[in-house]
Amino acid sequence: RRLGEEMGFTLHVMPPVELNGGVVSSSRIRQALIAGQMDAAAEMLGRFYSVCGVVIAGQHRGRLLGFPTANVHVNGKRTLPPDGVYAAFAVLDGERLPAVINLGVRPTFDAGERLLEAYIMDQAGPLDLYGREIVVEFVKRLRAELKFDAVSALIAQMHDDVRTTREVLAGVDLSRYEPAPSECGR
Repeated sequence: RRLGEEMGFTLHVMPPVELNGGVVSSSRIRQALIAGQMDAAAEMLGRFYSVCGVVIAGQHRGRLLGFPTANVHVNGKRTLPPDGVYAAFAVLDGERLPAVINLGVRPTFDAGERLLEAYIMDQAGPLDLYGREIVVEFVKRLRAELKFDAVSALIAQMHDDVRTTREVLAGVDLSRYEPAPSECGR
């Protein structure tokens, strides 16, 4: 205020934004993300929490299982929700496409490097996305990442995850949420 008086501008102090009995803050949003509470994070942000990355080549296991995935290399400085399976949207060229996301280490196969894999639903065939930027909007955490004793059990669970994702996304009112930034540079 003192500087405003000296330099000729007016300061207007805005009250904090409150939601569900608490102040909306970056710390509170980060806590919701870390807890996998994607709906709470989206409500505070006014949009779905999103990450952006470049699609990189993987081991093509998803394609062999009937669920071709885009392996998304995400900037390591971004806060990511806990490992698990998520109902989401993959945004390509500004278009939201329904997707099932697996974030984790793939314990059924190799428990290797942490990776974000996006299965974009309802495509006629595998998309050629290598080297392209993709935005992933997390809508809801469906379950924790699991290790399956048999590949057939994993495939059955993947079918259930697709069915559940369809139900979740069908109930989303997109008019309530701003679109995610469409470019990784933002």
